[in-house]
Amino acid sequence: AGQHYTDGRIDLHTQSDTLYADASVRRGSEGGKPLDLSVHAAASDNDLHTLVAFDNHGNARALHGSVSANTVFLKDDDGQWTVHVTVHESDIHVGNTSWTVLPSDIIYSKEQLVIDHFSLNNADQYITVGGKIRHDHADSLQVDIHQVDLTYMSSLLNARNVEFGGLATGRGYVTSLFDQPTAACDLYVDRFTFAGGTFGDLSARVGWKKNDGRIAIDAIADNGPDSKTYISGGILLSPTAFDLNLDTRGTKIDFLERYCGSFLCDIGAHVHGHLHLLGTFKEPNIEGQVVANGDVGVKSLRTVYTMVNDTMLFTPDHIYFPGETLLDRDGQTARLAGKVDHQHFGNWTYDLGIHADRMLVYDHRDYGGNTFCGTVYATGDCQIRGRSGEVVIDVNAT
Repeated sequence: AGQHYTDGRIDLHTQSDTLYADASVRRGSEGGKPLDLSVHAAASDNDLHTLVAFDNHGNARALHGSVSANTVFLKDDDGQWTVHVTVHESDIHVGNTSWTVLPSDIIYSKEQLVIDHFSLNNADQYITVGGKIRHDHADSLQVDIHQVDLTYMSSLLNARNVEFGGLATGRGYVTSLFDQPTAACDLYVDRFTFAGGTFGDLSARVGWKKNDGRIAIDAIADNGPDSKTYISGGILLSPTAFDLNLDTRGTKIDFLERYCGSFLCDIGAHVHGHLHLLGTFKEPNIEGQVVANGDVGVKSLRTVYTMVNDTMLFTPDHIYFPGETLLDRDGQTARLAGKVDHQHFGNWTYDLGIHADRMLVYDHRDYGGNTFCGTVYATGDCQIRGRSGEVVIDVNAT
């Protein structure tokens, strides 16, 4: 749904004993950039030479390149066919990096698949697949991953508002390929991030079964002795969606700075509670309830406040602050109430009210482009409204 194909073209011609085929098509999607696909092939006797090229016309999320291969079809004395694919060295570009497809062999015959060191490399990063698999549950294909930047995966999934990062290393196995395919992988992600927020080092057990239709995830992100996040749930493959439960135990919420950075800064607070990430990568959402402690800066006021056992309630497209206690650097208190709205982690707006009691409400030590500077303590009410790039502050205080 939401996709269409245009500019399809097929050109067939022969020369001597060789059949040549050139085919191309453009796949478009609503609100997205097109993906151009092309195949150049030459067939003679039992040999097939192919060059598959692709280009999504992206910028930071660019994906383009080509893969060259030669395929030979062989028939034995019993009439059984064997297909032998020789993959040639090829280049694929993801974002601003270049990956090399190294030469390898893939051989398929009746209920048997052999992959001889298929590898995709970029300096120290690589993904390698190898092994033999037959109609036998004891056989498997081995997949090795080393220091692969998860930012590439976010780009491929077009996950603009829920980007994740870190360097992934692990080993997985694919079994029962010709019966009930399953896959399992133990994965370690160094410096795992979500939306630019730091979650620490992540250890995950990832599995997939054909009958389930999803990738199951059971993980823990360790950001130190007082900060751990337990993650469970899965990613659906068709249609692509996710359903992840986060048990937060001192989890940092600095990822909110990406979304609320127009008025918040220096977010050092951490939370305990439960969060539920759900939706698709294009339309993500979050729900749950957590208790927050720690520092949060207000950019326009150049002040830092401390949250003390404050409740944050997440519902789809909203974050509510029902009535929170804030402390300034001198221990003076204020009450915060209001909400932050968003549309699937985009188009953020906020409407927050603060009632202060002799509290630090302004702390500009120099003009820095402002009309005035100074340090202000006040008693009264302050309303902060706005959206990304726009802040309106109304103050009624003495």
